[in-house]
Amino acid sequence: MKKIIRAVFYAFTAVALLAACKDNKKEDTTPAVTTATLKISYAAHWQGNPYVHPAVVEDNFGNQLRIDKFMSYVSKLSLIKEDGSEYLLKDYSLIDFLQSPTVEFKVPAGHYTGLKFLIGVPADVNTNTDPAPYPSDHVLSVAGSQGMFWTWATGYIFTKLEGKADTTASGQPLLYPFAYHTGDDHYSRYAHLQYDLQLQPGAQYHKTLIAHVDRIFSPVQGTSIDLSDIGGFHSPGPAMATFVNNFSNAFTLE
Repeated sequence: MKKIIRAVFYAFTAVALLAACKDNKKEDTTPAVTTATLKISYAAHWQGNPYVHPAVVEDNFGNQLRIDKFMSYVSKLSLIKEDGSEYLLKDYSLIDFLQSPTVEFKVPAGHYTGLKFLIGVPADVNTNTDPAPYPSDHVLSVAGSQGMFWTWATGYIFTKLEGKADTTASGQPLLYPFAYHTGDDHYSRYAHLQYDLQLQPGAQYHKTLIAHVDRIFSPVQGTSIDLSDIGGFHSPGPAMATFVNNFSNAFTLE
């Protein structure tokens, strides 16, 4: 009888060990985490500080101004890999910088050296484009574009920067409206930001893409814009070229 009991015990032990081995094998075959979570917030700053509407600020020409609208298309948002290739995060976004939106991405873990994006939309979806076929929740649709489409012209409005100003330096109410609307295939610009970003598997990261609005008017390098002289534009020309060149160099990633 003892031999029978011993034999049964060994049999149960063997089965338990076999089951444990199978469980271990299952654990070993669990896919390893290979991605990181990257959150990117957009923000507007003025002279190093967050701009919060309806704050009144002063530019380098002594003009008092309030920014009421600051929207822009950001296309082909991509991380730059070590070998110079790109990892696309988002094809098209319409950013309201005054609302400081945040978007989240799952990104392959690894080492990245920068961020790149187009201010505007690519020519192949801009020129002679009908926004009607896009679903209403798409940023290139009639509804999704939120007025960022020239119905009287061809293509999308890439950027809108609007507000009111006092250009007399007299402290009078902000009675002078300004409105800068960019567009046309020749006036899209890429922004390239060098940034060392090491993403570990399973980790979360949060970065802020800052548009320094004051640098559009007074760039570190480039041509300044005095809104008392150039209060706005809606058509291509030298003023629009100055604006988009300054804007493409007005970003930092922090």
